[in-house]
Amino acid sequence: MNLSALMDKAKGLLKGKGDVVNKGVDKASGLAHKASKGRFDDKIDMVSSKAKDAAAKLTGEAESTADAAADNVVDLTDRAAAEVADTADNIADTADNIADTADNIADTADAARDAASGAADAATDQPRP
Repeated sequence: MNLSALMDKAKGLLKGKGDVVNKGVDKASGLAHKASKGRFDDKIDMVSSKAKDAAAKLTGEAESTADAAADNVVDLTDRAAAEVADTADNIADTADNIADTADNIADTADAARDAASGAADAATDQPRP
């Protein structure tokens, strides 16, 4: 089966399913909006619109299955972006903890140096028998 035949078959399968596709796109878009906490609303809306347009071209209807696929991509992208953001936050927190630990080590080293210096001074101040 060539590409043209596959496209014709896909168009036939999608015919009359625009409302189902739109519901899927809208649901996926809603999940993407929720997962991204509003950070990517413009992009999600743009991809949803383009997906609905592409589906409409395939089916000859106002909206189609391509939207559902596009929304799934958007949803997955938003989830991945949220995970990347969370990971970046965790890395930043870890870096802060490392910096705090380094400061504590430096403070401890300074205190040990001061104690050693004080002990050396005390030892030189002792009279010899």
